Amino acid sequence: MIDGVTGGVAGRENRDRAARAGVVISGDALITGHLTSPVSGPQLLPRWFDHDRGAAAESLRIIGELDADILLPGHGPIHHGSVAEAAVTARERVGATP
Repeated sequence: MIDGVTGGVAGRENRDRAARAGVVISGDALITGHLTSPVSGPQLLPRWFDHDRGAAAESLRIIGELDADILLPGHGPIHHGSVAEAAVTARERVGATP
């Protein structure tokens, strides 16, 4: 989990606890579906939600380094499977290199 809204000690403790359990809570950094997207599965939010697409791609790179097999996204269903592979899929969908 990348610290976002809940930063500081509480954010770090939650991130560390989730990582030990093999779970990534990605929020909006990596989603699996959205009402405005025709795509299902790992992806970024549609471009008009971004303020910085480069930072969004960097978040995917960081998520791709995590060893977890459950993704709790901010939008879409829970992803069961390699979170690193989910991040690669999302990066490929936006044309970013892994």
